[in-house]
Amino acid sequence: NPEFAAALAAERAELIEAIDQARKEGAFAPDAPTSWIAAAYDSLIYAAWETVRRGELTPSQAADMAWRTLTQGLNGDMQ
Repeated sequence: NPEFAAALAAERAELIEAIDQARKEGAFAPDAPTSWIAAAYDSLIYAAWETVRRGELTPSQAADMAWRTLTQGLNGDMQ
């Protein structure tokens, strides 16, 4: 479906732009490949959806955990 493919490409471009901006702001290590960050983001979005679906987190909590995990990992000492 060309419309779906175009929407997916636009979404991917927006994600790459957001990653590049976050990198400029120091959210990601300069040596972390953009493709790795994007893949991690996609996986965390799925994890967030699953935990909300199971009733384990609210949407807000899941979004916060996804962002925290992406930018800080899971170790509280990494800040």
